[in-house]
Amino acid sequence: GIEVAQLAGVPKEIVNRAKKILAELEADDTKERYTPNAAPIEEETPIMTLFDGAKDDFIREVAAVDVNTLTPIEAMGKLFELAKKAKDI
Repeated sequence: GIEVAQLAGVPKEIVNRAKKILAELEADDTKERYTPNAAPIEEETPIMTLFDGAKDDFIREVAAVDVNTLTPIEAMGKLFELAKKAKDI
């Protein structure tokens, strides 16, 4: 999620803060959490890894989109095109 925010143009200060918070949460993850009446959380195998070798071209294409220069209709067309490509990956 942090990498996606960075690709979307979220300011560097916010991305860096998010990375710091994530590192703290991951370091604190060794403590068992208790939620009353909650089913045990099972580990899931990720369906897609953001930076898989096969997906690098798609990632570069998304990163290259300059949303500041697109008209609303162009942006919608580009989003439709990228969504279709994402489903085919």
